[in-house]
Amino acid sequence: ATQFNNGHQYCSQHTERPYLSHPVSIHEIQLKNNCQLIMIALVGLISDRIQSRKSPLIFGYIAIAVSTSVFLFGHSPALLIIARVCQGLSGAVVGVLSFAIVADTASPEKRGEYMAFVSTSYTWGVISGPVIGGLLYASHFH
Repeated sequence: ATQFNNGHQYCSQHTERPYLSHPVSIHEIQLKNNCQLIMIALVGLISDRIQSRKSPLIFGYIAIAVSTSVFLFGHSPALLIIARVCQGLSGAVVGVLSFAIVADTASPEKRGEYMAFVSTSYTWGVISGPVIGGLLYASHFH
């Protein structure tokens, strides 16, 4: 518990956004994941009942791009929280439908290999995204 409290304290003290009156809390960071967790089951149920998964997948990609770009231009805490919720909801759509499309289209012999590729791609995105974003921010907006 002490390590978590120290991490929370560090996060609250050292990830301040100069245009907001309060620092980032661990709860704001976790908000996206909570929304994603709730939506995954719903998206899975709905995607099994629709004709094509392509249109919702494209919508999910567009929603992620729009909600992520709000972080660049949004300056109010409420707007940033809404953007974070939209990121989680659209991330659930993209995550579930990506794996569903692979399951629908891949042969049983290759399905595991393709699922591993999709999973690895997501992992590399999560790892490299903050680094690339930080570099872009430091070089263009700071």
